[in-house]
Amino acid sequence: MIYFGIIIGGAIFISLLTKAIQIIKEYERRVVLTSGKYNYTLNPDLLIIVPIIQQIIKVDIRLKAADIPRQEVITKDNVSVEVNAVICFKVKKKRKCSF
Repeated sequence: MIYFGIIIGGAIFISLLTKAIQIIKEYERRVVLTSGKYNYTLNPDLLIIVPIIQQIIKVDIRLKAADIPRQEVITKDNVSVEVNAVICFKVKKKRKCSF
């Protein structure tokens, strides 16, 4: 019976350890929340947190593109034109949030 408790305790310890140590990729930033409130932002590096107290949110800062489907419009002088567009957006500047 004691071996069963050791196995369960070891499994919980390993689970918490894998959640505590993570690697942040170059194109990501992580926002750390401690007890639900903003604490700090992490840049690419090795991350060590307290899994039960702290929570992390992943933010992707890569350039993203949204394809807009082709649309047919009529101009002011009754000429029909087809418009196709792509919107590219990227996070430029980090702003401090006050929660």
